[in-house]
Amino acid sequence: MEKIFCARHYSHGSLDLCTGHYRCLIRSGEGLLHLYGRGSRYADLIFVPDAGVSPEPGPFQLELEREDFCGETDRLKLVCRCGDSVRSEITFFPDRIEFKAERTGGAPILPEAFHLGRGSKLFSDKLFTPGWPDRTLPIGHYLRRQEPIQLSPGLMSPPPWCFAAQQENGRWMGFELEPEEEEFDFYEFDSVPGRDHEFCWSVGYGGCKAACSRLSAPALVLRFDLEDEYEVFRRHAETIVETGRFRPVVRSAPSWHRGVALCGWRFQGSRQDFCTQANYEEHIAYFQEQGIDFDTVILDDFWGDPRRHGIWKCDETRWPDLRGFVEKRHAEGRHVLLWVCTYGSGLPEEELLDGTMQNLDSPAWRRRLREDAHRMLSADPGCYNADGIKYDFTALLPRKPGCCSVCGVGYLRERFRVVYEAMTAVKPEALILCQSVNPYFTPWQSMIRLNDFTALPCHGLEEMRIRSRIAQASGYGLPVDPDHVSFGAFSYRGGYDFFREMESLGIVSLYLNREDIADPEFREIIRSLVRRNIQRRRG
Repeated sequence: MEKIFCARHYSHGSLDLCTGHYRCLIRSGEGLLHLYGRGSRYADLIFVPDAGVSPEPGPFQLELEREDFCGETDRLKLVCRCGDSVRSEITFFPDRIEFKAERTGGAPILPEAFHLGRGSKLFSDKLFTPGWPDRTLPIGHYLRRQEPIQLSPGLMSPPPWCFAAQQENGRWMGFELEPEEEEFDFYEFDSVPGRDHEFCWSVGYGGCKAACSRLSAPALVLRFDLEDEYEVFRRHAETIVETGRFRPVVRSAPSWHRGVALCGWRFQGSRQDFCTQANYEEHIAYFQEQGIDFDTVILDDFWGDPRRHGIWKCDETRWPDLRGFVEKRHAEGRHVLLWVCTYGSGLPEEELLDGTMQNLDSPAWRRRLREDAHRMLSADPGCYNADGIKYDFTALLPRKPGCCSVCGVGYLRERFRVVYEAMTAVKPEALILCQSVNPYFTPWQSMIRLNDFTALPCHGLEEMRIRSRIAQASGYGLPVDPDHVSFGAFSYRGGYDFFREMESLGIVSLYLNREDIADPEFREIIRSLVRRNIQRRRG
């Protein structure tokens, strides 16, 4: 078992602490933690144990034990008194350092952010963020220290709350946020760079949280000596289990969950009139004629009334016999997923929040959710008997303080939970496809979707490699849907290697139209890809 080797001198306020992963020096009562990765000649980080709701550093006093100590220990804790009624603790472990800050009282405030480590200095100039950039280019994950990182719900809802920085010795350090069960009231985890290497971390509340006197920020974890920029995600997922902050759910899933999926979005796009039963039947028949098999078909947006996204019911003018369509796929040995989203259009006022999304506090909406789940997935007469859902636009959450009993990312977790439980109560083996790469959200999804890519297809493979590695490190073994690398009607030309390498990224996920398959080279790539996976899964 790893140990901490420590020499603490109370008389002149110094500390020399060493583990197999990092070294920490506190010099002459200054209260600053000079942190070195293993083998680093210079400090990689000077950490200041200050915290508060203002980004400006304030007065702080680090309290050392009143007796000298030299020897081995499993952990060591220091307490710091900051301004504005804030108390912080630093706990050293052999493999990491945890910083916990809490505002213990004072006048009620409407918090925008809780800033951790105010006045710290980071000497790395190469950072890596898991947040999907707006234009989803692979180079967007690597940043300079001066570029702020913002980990908020978006294409990933949410991404993992951690990022990495390269140490002076070439290895990596990680910065992670590890909330307890009652601390999911925040919106984002950010970096706040300043001048002259100044750097701090911010837990943003984004207008979600109501006024309060006491405020407890999730633990900020500092980790050193990581092999590469991806190890921070694996260790984050492991540590929140080891510390008891999270308990993963391990389920067995039917083999078809990992089968070949054919999604209709590229075929239909945003053209509402293309999402019809007749068009999907023709689409499927065309792929069969081309020798392209699949296990699951996903009916994307507009199988319901596009003016009523909050009502999960088919539009019978375009889908006159959805149950018949599903049963035909079942007879073929296939499965069907139905696209749904978080928009509340069409719902009564009492079931809405901010006029746009579902009200989790509404008993009427929860009753509607159970009824919708039964209609969509049950084999009872009058139901569709589908096999799961593709759950989209899951970043939507209320930004009005006090409008719901849960706020911030806690609202997202609760919505994931109630939707997952409603669907699996009807059909336990249902596939729930969601776009969250955060380990805290894994209990309420069956598969992680890597979501849209909106840049040039030739850049898509590298971007999806990055996303997939993060998902596989964070997802406790959940299968991964690599989605696509050609948004809208862009040609896949130049992006064929994405499909050649797709099996290393996750399941085989086909977003295709007839124009794609008309290219002989591309058609043969898809045929070979599908043939290998169908034969492998079906034995």
